[in-house]
Amino acid sequence: MSVEEEKGKGGRGKGHGGATPFSPSPLSTEGAHPYPFPGRATASPFPLHPSPPIIHSLGLVEYQPTWDAMRRFTAERTPDGQIPGARDEIWLVQHPPTYTQGQAGKPQHLLCPAGIPVVKVDRGGQITYHGPGQIVAYLLLDLRRWKINVRELVRLMERAVIDLLGEYGVAAQGREDAPGVYVGDAKIAALGLKIKHGCCYHGLALNVDMDLTPFANINPCGQAGLRVTQCCELGITAGIEELQAQLSQNLIHALQRHLHEKMLGIETKLTSSAPATHNPQGFFRGANSAKTLPLKEKVGKKLPNNPLEKLRHTCPMDYLHLPDTDNG
Repeated sequence: MSVEEEKGKGGRGKGHGGATPFSPSPLSTEGAHPYPFPGRATASPFPLHPSPPIIHSLGLVEYQPTWDAMRRFTAERTPDGQIPGARDEIWLVQHPPTYTQGQAGKPQHLLCPAGIPVVKVDRGGQITYHGPGQIVAYLLLDLRRWKINVRELVRLMERAVIDLLGEYGVAAQGREDAPGVYVGDAKIAALGLKIKHGCCYHGLALNVDMDLTPFANINPCGQAGLRVTQCCELGITAGIEELQAQLSQNLIHALQRHLHEKMLGIETKLTSSAPATHNPQGFFRGANSAKTLPLKEKVGKKLPNNPLEKLRHTCPMDYLHLPDTDNG
């Protein structure tokens, strides 16, 4: 699995051109409410219903300062037991041409660097390539908050990509022996995580409309002869910002659904000796339960077709840092 765990306390890219060092700063969460119940005590040190991750769409940014910012964010985040706990975030970026080598990566999988920088990083997995025209989604999550383990998170990320491709009629699948998303025998998305003090960073990379040539100079993810593919080769013509918005929505909904199912399981155990009742506020309560859990979020609400607008309707505005719809 492409995970390194530490326990304890748009358009086809021909070059990187106007990449920025790292701006705007994704560490700014001004105006957001980092704790869902200000001033309200709970029996658990973790919120029952955490706020959705803040989404930051950062455009084309250099790899090294982005990685540095992820590590700094994770090292400085406030534990959930304190109020306010640090909000989770998802960063959506593209990178200039860069090879990244996982912590246990073997140098023989880099066949020819071809002038592209190689960065040795702290995620799991072997070597992969990042370049313009590829969506990179970095997940900065407290795994305890979402009651999710590493394997579940890997499968959740794979499912978010598989469902996205499925919306465009492309059948994709994961593999037990090699995490990632595949269309036939070609890989379209790579995964890699770092777990530190119960929190994760790094994430997934989805090939959209990029120059795939640099993949020929490596054994992608340590697999000699592995073919790679991308959305534009599969008949998907949606722009990268549209796909970013859909992927973000899939990730957030998958996290919420996972937590909802986990909490329903807990609620079922708590109320096994008494029937459940429904009240007008839309909460599910057992007669002997000290906790209340919301039922499914509003169902049947008509959402706009534009995915950026759909994402804005799904999450409160202060969760989002996405381009204006009018800007494409």
